Amino acid sequence: MPTTDKTWRDQKAMHVVFGVSSVVLLLSTIWMLAVDHNRPYKEPMRVQQRINELFSLMMRDEVDTAIYRARRDEKQAELDAARAEV
Repeated sequence: MPTTDKTWRDQKAMHVVFGVSSVVLLLSTIWMLAVDHNRPYKEPMRVQQRINELFSLMMRDEVDTAIYRARRDEKQAELDAARAEV
């Protein structure tokens, strides 16, 4: 039984259907990401994250006293001297 070159469906129509469905899928994915990004509960989470960042900076500054800075500068000078020897 010989085979034919005829396809089951029209290829141009299949390309159009595929292209349209791809664009629809892309737009729905972008829409889904935008809706997920702008959920109402995320704004308080962003505020809390900023508060945590500021709290961490304040704790770092609390440790960063004059004695700490003097010791850090001394250790940095030792490190610079050791690097100079090499």
